[in-house]
Amino acid sequence: MGKIVLIYKNKLFSYDGNKLDSITVKEAKKYRVGASFNSKKLITLSFKLPKNLSKEQLSLQVELKLYKDGGLNPNENYKIDFVTYDLESERELIVEAFAVAYEDLSEFEEYAKKIGYIDILFPRFIAYAAIYENISHTNDLIVYLGEDEAFGAIYKEGKYIGYRIIDDLATISKKCGLELAKLKSVLKERGLVKENYPLEEMHLYDALVEVFSKNIEKLIYAVNFKRTYFGFDRIDRVLIDFEGSNIKGIERIFYNLGFYEDAVFKLFECCGKKEHSSLYVLAHYIYLYDNLPYRLNFSIFNRKKPFYKYESFKILAAFATILALLGGTYIYLDQKVKRLDGMIEGKKRELKELERKEKKFVEQIKGLKKEKKELQTTASKLRESVDTLENTLSFIPFIQQNRLEREKFINDIVEGLYRYGLKADKIEQNGTKAVLVDIISGSNQRENIASFMKFLYSKGYKRVDTKEIVGQEGLYKSVVRVQK
Repeated sequence: MGKIVLIYKNKLFSYDGNKLDSITVKEAKKYRVGASFNSKKLITLSFKLPKNLSKEQLSLQVELKLYKDGGLNPNENYKIDFVTYDLESERELIVEAFAVAYEDLSEFEEYAKKIGYIDILFPRFIAYAAIYENISHTNDLIVYLGEDEAFGAIYKEGKYIGYRIIDDLATISKKCGLELAKLKSVLKERGLVKENYPLEEMHLYDALVEVFSKNIEKLIYAVNFKRTYFGFDRIDRVLIDFEGSNIKGIERIFYNLGFYEDAVFKLFECCGKKEHSSLYVLAHYIYLYDNLPYRLNFSIFNRKKPFYKYESFKILAAFATILALLGGTYIYLDQKVKRLDGMIEGKKRELKELERKEKKFVEQIKGLKKEKKELQTTASKLRESVDTLENTLSFIPFIQQNRLEREKFINDIVEGLYRYGLKADKIEQNGTKAVLVDIISGSNQRENIASFMKFLYSKGYKRVDTKEIVGQEGLYKSVVRVQK
């Protein structure tokens, strides 16, 4: 594997799998480029879906779920990614889906313009997957404490299964009435050990313990919740990622709150770099990205592909090549037919001059005529193939258009459902011309259904109709047919 480039705090670093070095923008353009963003910007939703969905169906259902149950704003653009877990104990896939608004990634626009692209954008909690290059048999809770971001990431035998946001250092400093620099110093030097605080500063110790206890309770709850799905018995290690320093006494708070008493508390290390592991793990994730079993990427700053790498160009080039070959073959056969015509005429002249060899020449003429007919038939079939391929080429521009029309169709319906507070039991699309939407509603939402239909009329759909089936307890299932 070659070098990669990490964008971190407005600086560029190259990484070769061993060490980090500064690098210029000009040099960075030669390599894969990545950066992490604050996990607090993510909208996260967990749910289950059938295991028999295709990749395209799965992506569509994840997007619909995020808009329906995740609170996404239909008027904003989002980058969506997800991980799935196919557990033998579950009949359905467990899905953990994430969305981040385009505007929340604007901090990277400057470097994206300078370099021309950013290949990978990811939340920090997924980067810890890079430390499990070898098979792991431990269940780990990785606690990251940063100035503006903090969380606990849960890894079962080296595989990411969840995370939980907690108070970052800036928030803790405000709650405890300490400057940020002072808080860091206190945690590194005294930790959460009561004996390290003089009597006049016992109020500070109490405040720190109170804040950390509430946050650790959140982490323990997250661990127990994930345990019910993923079936692990314990957490073997708690790895503390806090600027290369441990926090003395933090294990006591975990134990006091009922955490596993034999869990080992260790300082987080990556790539053998104790002091800068928080930085190295980000670079190592980008470096190993292609080989990781679980990975996330929210980049909206993709490389511009050369025109010859676009799929439509490849199709056009292939057809053009075939056309050229068939056209050349047709010309060759046509010329050969003309040459045979000349030979036939020559033999006819010889026949007149050589009457004694009439029978022999007649047979030759018959054979040549047969060959001519076969070649003409072949040439005619090739001409038909050329016409068919030319017609096929004329339809290529419509392929992309049809895909865009189908996407707009679904987006208009999702926007209407969201705008009028309706829920869809099923959305069934029939090509680009018609969609059936099963809406479940109460009787007091009839007007909303009518408004939903008017909204679709306003979008230019020529036919929007429905029929209602009365169910139990006043609920309605309305099937709305939308046709372009």
